[in-house]
Amino acid sequence: CALPILPQVDYIAPRVEAQGNAQLAQALDRMAMQVSQDAAVLRQREGLQFAADNPLTNEQLIAAKNGDTSQLNLSDNPLSVFGNAVRKARSLELSGQFEIEGRNELTKLLADIDNGTATSEQVGQKINTMMDGMGKSLAQVDPDAAFKFRATMATYGSTVLKAAYEHDLKRQKQQKLIKDRKSTRLNSSHGYISYAVFCL
Repeated sequence: CALPILPQVDYIAPRVEAQGNAQLAQALDRMAMQVSQDAAVLRQREGLQFAADNPLTNEQLIAAKNGDTSQLNLSDNPLSVFGNAVRKARSLELSGQFEIEGRNELTKLLADIDNGTATSEQVGQKINTMMDGMGKSLAQVDPDAAFKFRATMATYGSTVLKAAYEHDLKRQKQQKLIKDRKSTRLNSSHGYISYAVFCL
């Protein structure tokens, strides 16, 4: 006895509903992503505005210069959009302030070079100490800003160091000239003495 052949049933309605649900899910995902991006932009603006409304105090700047960045009240959460925006703004403030101080120090060094109170070795040590100290403090806030600061100060510092080398060279030439003159005088005096002794 043959089994009856059952008609095939095409479940169109459930398939259409599943496709519609998938499209709805994709649309919701896109909307959620857009909302998330908009929220991130908003939080970034809020962070920058917060930093603009609350500039660093002299106490915070001095502490940061000495390596203590805890007073800057920065967020340690790398995923915080607000915190990262504040951190970026603070790094710009610090690097700008450090650059001003650095230039002032270099100007003082130039004056010391002109006065002959600083050698090229001393100038090089002071420049490196200044760059290392401020650079390390800045790196705690933003490594990129620290790298740019070091590059900028190295450019300015090389000009001052060159002036120090030139001044050292000039001083060495003057000392050699004085030494040569003394030597010439001694030799000519010796000739006069020898002649006087000969005449006696």
